[in-house]
Amino acid sequence: MDKKYTNRSVDNLELKKSKEYLWKYISKKIDMKKSAHHTAEIAEDVTDKKATFGDLFKSLFKMPERLVSVSVISGLLIVALVFSSGLRGWFGSNIQVVHANFEMTAITEDASGVASDSGFTLTATEDLSVDVIKENLKVQPEVKLNVEKTDKGKYKVEPVKGMDANTIYNFNIQTDHGDQSWAYQIQDTFKVDGSIPGNEGTSVPTNTGIEINFSHATYDFKNAKNFFEINPRVDGRFEKHDRTLAFVPSNRLNTGTIYTVKMKKGFGIDGSDKKLDKDFVFKFETGEGPSDTGNHFSFTKSYYEMPTNSSIAMEIYAYNFEQQNKKDVQIQVYKYSDQNKYLEEIRKSIDVPQWAYYTKSNYLHTTAGLQDLGSFQGLIEKPSWNSYVYLPEKTLDKGYYLFQVDDEGHKAQTLVQVTDLSAYINTSV
Repeated sequence: MDKKYTNRSVDNLELKKSKEYLWKYISKKIDMKKSAHHTAEIAEDVTDKKATFGDLFKSLFKMPERLVSVSVISGLLIVALVFSSGLRGWFGSNIQVVHANFEMTAITEDASGVASDSGFTLTATEDLSVDVIKENLKVQPEVKLNVEKTDKGKYKVEPVKGMDANTIYNFNIQTDHGDQSWAYQIQDTFKVDGSIPGNEGTSVPTNTGIEINFSHATYDFKNAKNFFEINPRVDGRFEKHDRTLAFVPSNRLNTGTIYTVKMKKGFGIDGSDKKLDKDFVFKFETGEGPSDTGNHFSFTKSYYEMPTNSSIAMEIYAYNFEQQNKKDVQIQVYKYSDQNKYLEEIRKSIDVPQWAYYTKSNYLHTTAGLQDLGSFQGLIEKPSWNSYVYLPEKTLDKGYYLFQVDDEGHKAQTLVQVTDLSAYINTSV
């Protein structure tokens, strides 16, 4: 070894000095120009794809012993650069590292989102080939993309088969300074997703609010009152809660009443041409509230048939009568002038929906225009599990009748046809 590198005071120092101190000391003692020249030769070997790590270290050990430490440090820095900028290329990948910045915008979109058949404009700060864009641009959920170069650094990106409605697509492009990404919500059909109360809901509290849930939160709230309708009419105010339109009545709703709510077609999204393509209609029935609804006298059927010149007997529900040990009841009898009027009353009662419990059970036929035959005493008996009311001293001629009982303000009615004709249906499988 060269004598000028031996018997120095620094060689006897303990290795407690910092790397910075050692580096400064070596820098003063070594011809850095020579070292830099040799390091550049090593860099050329490393960046050559055919070079190996073995070649690198062989070249290091060709240097004088004292230059090895300097060259190792410099070489490691070079290797780090090679790894960061060309590692994928070194190991055989065809993906070119992208150094540009990008911006992506949807071609067809509005307040409801991006159209399912929309393309996208991608703009880069460098003029890259279509192949580079295709290699580095990814999308989830995965769809096949068609990329067309429209200008210098400008590209049109189109999904080959379009995109699914009501889906978020995430685009991502890889660059050497980090990935850039964009997310797009694809448009969905504007529609009503549901309501509170639900359709044909019953026993709804009279202090309820009414809510309609839309598919989009950007519905046209300021015009909602022009498309909302409730019958019977109710005064109130509107509130917006994200995707929900709420109608708050000014007063309690009526008890035992069917309400029909309609959101009319044509209502849409603010800033978009998406609109409801048909009316959304739902009905609900309010409950009876705090009033007493049970245990009143009632007929078990809506209408009865019986022959002429026979005793009149009808099955009833009369729990309160039994509790009070009542044995009779007054029955008011009315007569229809003809069959058509009688059938019209049957149709009206059938039109009351089966789900509307309170309305169905409290439905009353009008007595206006009917012949009043008077009030008759009915005897209540319970021969078995069921209770019956009899009119022992009354027979009726052929015709159509309405029976009515007033039980402490609660009216019970049933229709009666008196005829000697009977019909039945027999089916076989």
